[in-house]
Amino acid sequence: EVSKGTSRPSSGPDTTLTQGTIVTMLELQVPAIAAVNGFAVGYAAGLVALCDMAVMGEGAFLCDPHVRYGIAATSAAQMLWPLRCSELIAREILMTGRNVGAEEALRIGLCNRVCPDGEERDAALKLAEAFTALPPAGIAATKRAFNAPLLEEAAKIVIPAD
Repeated sequence: EVSKGTSRPSSGPDTTLTQGTIVTMLELQVPAIAAVNGFAVGYAAGLVALCDMAVMGEGAFLCDPHVRYGIAATSAAQMLWPLRCSELIAREILMTGRNVGAEEALRIGLCNRVCPDGEERDAALKLAEAFTALPPAGIAATKRAFNAPLLEEAAKIVIPAD
């Protein structure tokens, strides 16, 4: 099973966990909202990408620096950043490993809102409150529709051999 990381040969716990995490996040029936305070680098930037919404503090940034070390960016960032912003912008960011500040992230579509530093959690909770008045079945159905093609892509993730 892909969600358990057993459908493909494993090259170690990191790649299996990454594939399993991607599937688990995409299968959540409730909205996942990231509150980014400070920096979200590498795997953390991938987790932010997997969330349905993201709130960032003014001084926060996203970065997937894997390319700087001669390895590919996280699967989550490679799969989702081109959908959130343009493919060209995603390629630039992921192929250079540069930082993306909160204001730029908002402008290009990698986060929903920017708030003053220290208010990220409250802003994310306020955003989440909007969902409490809505029927859970409608939210879950909408998430399934958005995430169905992404789950198909996640199933194709190739785990490199040792």
